[in-house]
Amino acid sequence: MSESTRATPWPSAGRLAAEWAARVEGAWFDYRRGIVTAPTAEERRPQRGPSDDWSMYIPARPASARAALQALPVREPRDYTLIDIGSGKGRVMFLAAEYPFRRIVGVESVGELHAAAERNIQRYRHRARRCPSIEAVHARAQDYAWPADPLVLFFFNPFPADVMAPVMQRLARSMEQHPRPIWLILLFPELAPIIQSVTTLRLHQQTRRHHIYASAHADR
Repeated sequence: MSESTRATPWPSAGRLAAEWAARVEGAWFDYRRGIVTAPTAEERRPQRGPSDDWSMYIPARPASARAALQALPVREPRDYTLIDIGSGKGRVMFLAAEYPFRRIVGVESVGELHAAAERNIQRYRHRARRCPSIEAVHARAQDYAWPADPLVLFFFNPFPADVMAPVMQRLARSMEQHPRPIWLILLFPELAPIIQSVTTLRLHQQTRRHHIYASAHADR
């Protein structure tokens, strides 16, 4: 997730409590799977990677990501490839592995985070796993070639708007070249206006925590 580097007020007690709860939830998620997806103190600080795509690493809260995935009205997950854009150390990949997708791909531009995701793939063990194939790809999102498969795309505000725009333009071209079912999940939808600029995607569901978009060929 990308965060603004502007100065912010001292966090409220409620915000501190929420952050603490999120860290505890993330630590328990990692412990049960034998992985490490939590950010270090250094990774929580705003910075830029060599690809200029990254400002801060904050993984999705498992409960929020799970709620969005459960709301996805896909009848046959086995037909779909789930792609997590800006996948970091892979938390959403391992959560999505509890659903019977055909395969799961995480796309990450920052080398250190990608390497951590690859280590996590080797370590990951969980009895709820239902997806047999998990892959980490080291690439900039704006350079990634979308597979021609039916897709579920997961975005947790992974980069600034000036990066999100070309990513969505490339997706629009892929949809024109290969019409197919595509669902897009936007968790904490700060970048919703850019998603909505892709006229071939329509808003299917809107909540405070997530938006779900569908292509014209998506099963409903």
